[in-house]
Amino acid sequence: MAEELKKIEKEESIHLVIEAENTALGSLGIEKKEESKSHTGEVGIFLHKKIRGKGIGKKALKTLIEEAEKRLGLEILTLSVYETNDAAKKLYRDVGFEAVGKIKDGAFHNQKYKDIIIMQKDLRN
Repeated sequence: MAEELKKIEKEESIHLVIEAENTALGSLGIEKKEESKSHTGEVGIFLHKKIRGKGIGKKALKTLIEEAEKRLGLEILTLSVYETNDAAKKLYRDVGFEAVGKIKDGAFHNQKYKDIIIMQKDLRN
């Protein structure tokens, strides 16, 4: 946790928490890559089932992207998503991400290998 706080202070990452009634229902973050990749950032997002499909994640992700452009000076955002997670892929496409690759058996979850889709959003356009 201390390392994450240092990255936020140094403007190397941004983290948002979605909260209702003093309960965290989601979190999002972007971490700036190092050195030759410092113009790129990796996106991570978690939404509790209670708030999925209500537009909350989309609004939060748009806010996160805007902050990444302003505060971190990023040009390209990347993320990875299970190929079977259609709802997440739709959310990412809706805010401008596009699939750029696939890692076969890139994750091992619930005792099964799953393919991972790599998506990116180019902020230079």
